[in-house]
Amino acid sequence: MQPISSSIGAPAAVALHLFSVAVVTCGLTAGVVSPAFAQGEAVADPVKVLVERLDLEKYKATLKGLTQFGDRRQGTDRNQHDMMLFDHGMPRADGTMSQEQRPEADVNIEFQMSSKMAAESQKLAWVFEVANEKYATDYPAAVGSHMTNTDSGPFQDLIPAISLRENERGVHIGSGWDPQWHQPTDVFATYSNKDFRLGFNAAQTTLGAVGQLTGATVKP
Repeated sequence: MQPISSSIGAPAAVALHLFSVAVVTCGLTAGVVSPAFAQGEAVADPVKVLVERLDLEKYKATLKGLTQFGDRRQGTDRNQHDMMLFDHGMPRADGTMSQEQRPEADVNIEFQMSSKMAAESQKLAWVFEVANEKYATDYPAAVGSHMTNTDSGPFQDLIPAISLRENERGVHIGSGWDPQWHQPTDVFATYSNKDFRLGFNAAQTTLGAVGQLTGATVKP
């Protein structure tokens, strides 16, 4: 399987604001042996094998373990920064939020159309969208062109850069769609199983795309 990154730059030369998802993805896949791997069968799609090693309950357990390290306030019981979980829609007129995930919940992949690397970043974004279609089990992905206020920003004029999260950073998070964002309420108990499943789909999308970009293989 050959890397598909030639049109957007070397696999290492991309900026992805999905650090937490990537860490969890790596942690979940380490040391797990799939049936195809164990039985010596031919692997038609090694990335699919890798993604199928992910497990929702192990994902939740990994997030629970990360809470012991706190967030930007060391020693608190908050989740690690930006775990891509909460998409309950816009606040009501009185400022309260729905307790239920909105039916349109999805994984948002954004690039910045005004950056010097806009064309390459857009290609990278669509690589992740295609990976979502191929490997994510529950939630679709949407590509947007207005990435803003994110850690990928400083790199957007240098290399292909995207942001992958549960909401659009400017339109949604900037309008209060995530009341847990950098707040003391960002604790494990705040989130429902649907919220965790949304984050899990972000991990599936990430691993699928990174696996394709790097030409990942598994030995039979």
